Amino acid sequence: MPNALLEAMACEKAAIATSVGGIPEVVMNCDHGILVPANDAGALSNAISHLFENESLRRKLGGIARQTIMATLTPQLELEEDLKIYRTLGLNS
Repeated sequence: MPNALLEAMACEKAAIATSVGGIPEVVMNCDHGILVPANDAGALSNAISHLFENESLRRKLGGIARQTIMATLTPQLELEEDLKIYRTLGLNS
């Protein structure tokens, strides 16, 4: 997961990202930002233009993005998830 994406979302910025890796788990298309297919310059250009021209949509998506980050990526939750992984690895040794 790109830290820059998470940081932008935490700063109430609407995200434009490609739907690769774990990104679709964090950026729900049209809820937190806009997902575009990888290697599709036209879709990326359209998404940038759409958000540039629509301030209310930028603000809405950015607000929802921040709420999501603050609710789901707290240090405590991250620690709990890390501990689950460590415990699983310890059981398989």
